[in-house]
Amino acid sequence: MVAFNNTMIFNAPAIGSPAASWGSNIFVVHDKVGVADATGGATAAWNQPHQLVANYDSTAVTLGLNSQEIVVPDAGLSLELFLTSDTAANHTVTLGVWGKVPAKEGVTGLDRKWPSDVDSTNYADPTDMWIPLQNLEAVWIAKDAPAAATDQGGVITIQMDAADLFHFEHANEWFMGHRTSVYLAGCTSICVGVKTGDSVSNGMVLGRFVG
Repeated sequence: MVAFNNTMIFNAPAIGSPAASWGSNIFVVHDKVGVADATGGATAAWNQPHQLVANYDSTAVTLGLNSQEIVVPDAGLSLELFLTSDTAANHTVTLGVWGKVPAKEGVTGLDRKWPSDVDSTNYADPTDMWIPLQNLEAVWIAKDAPAAATDQGGVITIQMDAADLFHFEHANEWFMGHRTSVYLAGCTSICVGVKTGDSVSNGMVLGRFVG
């Protein structure tokens, strides 16, 4: 597993007004979005961030091998996600967006207090602890089955509108939908899994950190 750690524009004192915002480079988070990441063989499911990042292969075209761990730069507050395609079309893609929580070095057992530290009989010990991240611009409604497109829940929805999108005009033209913002909640890395792919032609998910 190789994490991508080149999003930073700075890792030094910020220059400018404290009221100003900053943003990172834009980068590919998932490079094969057409169909869902499903379990099978060496692949990983959309809701298995440990397996998604461990199995990442930059040369792969197999689903479940196409989500790389991205390191969050200092002062990262939100992650903006964009859906891209080589075809202008209406698409809705549902993602699991995962954040790796910071862990204190050298602390284990009940001093760390992960579930496996408290109950090792029923809980396996993960190498890293990942949590689901949410779109705080969506509405929070406490219910059994939140609507992915409008409510806060365990998945994030990103979209493209064929009539209203970015167009890079070229022999190899491509298109990008509007951003969906995900709160990082202090996590140190992120990755995404595709739950519903919507048959996006040569689709990717791009990301960008803002603060």
